[in-house]
Amino acid sequence: MLFYSRDQQVADPRGRCTPKGLLRVAIALLTLQALALAPSYMTASPPNHELAGDEKIGFVWIAASAAIKRLHDLGLSG
Repeated sequence: MLFYSRDQQVADPRGRCTPKGLLRVAIALLTLQALALAPSYMTASPPNHELAGDEKIGFVWIAASAAIKRLHDLGLSG
């Protein structure tokens, strides 16, 4: 249950985010993107674009949520 609530916190654009928190989200997203693309590079097969599109939507949503939270922390509106 803790992991689920943490996922909700990352994807929710409400709240605040420190610079350290923004850096953690960025590193996590880069790692997940590398892991998602690794099988296609290791087998030299083209990536599944439908799956890649769905993953990109999730990555963009989480990145935008983190950026909005950081703007809130700086006293600006998201």
